[in-house]
Amino acid sequence: MKDFEDITVREVKQLPQSITCNKCGKSKKITGTEHERELQSEAFPTIKLVFGYGSSFDEEIWNFELCENCLVKFVRSFIHPPKITK
Repeated sequence: MKDFEDITVREVKQLPQSITCNKCGKSKKITGTEHERELQSEAFPTIKLVFGYGSSFDEEIWNFELCENCLVKFVRSFIHPPKITK
């Protein structure tokens, strides 16, 4: 059996203060609580690409942000549009 006590822990987190589209350079300042910053960041989705062994980018991982305008333009350039679910 374990007995527990409550202790106060101080935690330092890195929260975004701005976000920039990697394609067009549009930036947005992000302020507020952690939750508010998370909501503001949703206008710039993070794209994560993981390349497998044997690809031209062998086992690399790419992370970048696109604003919604650039994301829409990018997706509209597809011959086969992505499946969208809600």
